[in-house]
Amino acid sequence: MNLNITQKLIVGFLIVILFSAMVGTFSYISLHRVTEGLQVIIEDLDSAVSKENYVISGANQLIKTATRYNIFLSIFIMFSFIATLGGALLLLGKFTSRFTDSIISLSQKAELIGQGQLNERIEISSQDSKDEIGELARTFNRMASSLQDRQIEIEKVNQELERRDRVLREANEKLQQLNAIKSDFLSTVSHELRTPLTVIKGYVSLIKNQRLGQINARQEKGLIAADDRADHLNSLINDLLDLSRIESNKYEIRQKSLDFTELAEETTNSMKPLFQKKKIHFKSRIPSELPKVYADKQKISQVLINLLSNAIKFTPAGGEIILEALLEKEEKIGKGISLKDFIQINVIDKGIGLAENELKKIFDKFYQADNTATREYGGTGLGLCIAKNIVELHHGQIWVKSPEKGGSIFSFTLPKSHEAMHSANKLQEVREGPYIKHNEKDENKQKKTLKQKILVVEDDPEVCDLIVTCISSENWNIFTAKDGIEALEKIFQGSIDLIILDINLPRLNGFDLCQIVKTNKKTKDIPVLILSASAQRSEIDQGFRMGADDYITHPFVPDEVVNRICTLIR
Repeated sequence: MNLNITQKLIVGFLIVILFSAMVGTFSYISLHRVTEGLQVIIEDLDSAVSKENYVISGANQLIKTATRYNIFLSIFIMFSFIATLGGALLLLGKFTSRFTDSIISLSQKAELIGQGQLNERIEISSQDSKDEIGELARTFNRMASSLQDRQIEIEKVNQELERRDRVLREANEKLQQLNAIKSDFLSTVSHELRTPLTVIKGYVSLIKNQRLGQINARQEKGLIAADDRADHLNSLINDLLDLSRIESNKYEIRQKSLDFTELAEETTNSMKPLFQKKKIHFKSRIPSELPKVYADKQKISQVLINLLSNAIKFTPAGGEIILEALLEKEEKIGKGISLKDFIQINVIDKGIGLAENELKKIFDKFYQADNTATREYGGTGLGLCIAKNIVELHHGQIWVKSPEKGGSIFSFTLPKSHEAMHSANKLQEVREGPYIKHNEKDENKQKKTLKQKILVVEDDPEVCDLIVTCISSENWNIFTAKDGIEALEKIFQGSIDLIILDINLPRLNGFDLCQIVKTNKKTKDIPVLILSASAQRSEIDQGFRMGADDYITHPFVPDEVVNRICTLIR
């Protein structure tokens, strides 16, 4: 019969109690007999004194009997105690041995499992199968099995995570490669698009301004339309390039303290023909005491042009557009930002407005509302996306509301200018799009004589002819070179008064040519005007670092080129 530990302990205690009861019973019987014998003796003593000898003899016999009983009782008690103690010790020893062995086994197995050997199990003997030690061993084995199952699941999950991580890394690498290819492609396409666009716009401008002969009113109207479309195409190319720079984190802003009132006036004045064409009433509500802002002038002008152009597109003829700026307020504009540190600019139109589901998507790239009234206005859907990124690069915010009464309100914020920010962020003064950097001139330098020599370095013959045509109206001697090496030969052969330089040249590129000219003692004072389709900010900066005096990007305005040359050689 298999008993568990608790049952065996109970049986042991019952045995001890049984022995004790037997000893007590035997003692009672012995003492009872002694008592009866003593009672007889006492009665005999009371009946006759003559029986003294008999009594004494009986008492002695009784004492001997009691003594035997006592000896037997003592031996029996001792035997019972030894037997009980021995049984208890034997039972306890077996229990202790089994318990100790089980605990040691549990400890060893736990250590192995702790070392990762989750397949270890405790062997359960038939003797332990139904007692507490067996149950403990079974529980331990179930725990180990559960841990092993979990470990297998975790390994499978980790393998899947590693596989997904590997796939994501490979996808990310491919995306980076594709992004680099896309950036290079856009840069190349931009250059290749700007070059023919330069020729188209340049000659259209020359013909429109009757620089190449007389034209009639009908021809002038067609040329004006072509010139406008060329400007629109150039704007689309610029948007694509800006988006590429933003996505590749190469879009830079150059902040400085500037008067927003002046910036807004310059921008809106350039857009007057658009307002007049649709007979739109434009109102400006910019307070004269508006503080200066800390911003990139060209980029914020681009934001205003995008928002105002958008308002013009969706405002019907004869409508109204308002440009307003708000002074500092304690009003919260989100994310814990207060207008106290910003100014808020609103562009308000009375156009078709926006549906509720369009308000959150309007700043997404390539997004346009799908309703027919909106789709008819065209566009790529990049202007507002670029405007959003420009504002956020200034740590501002941009949002839109569409009142129930109609129209839209586009709002954005710009940080106010602080003197501490000015001193910590002094930047090179650059006039952008075309770009120009003014070098200090020697005021005592004598004015150069007429017939100054201009060297045009351009590998595209059509662009070269256009540049020559643009500046040929002036009293200059014009020379040309189709690559950097030929240009160097002509520069060092004779006296050149100004160099018009392209960047992408065969044999020797424009940057290296400019650096050679500007680091040579004989040629370092020759003004260098870079005129190129390379319009990346990094390329423009590199041109100035190489020593260029001015930088104009394609497509250019012919009269602007002439004015820049006159400024540099005056």
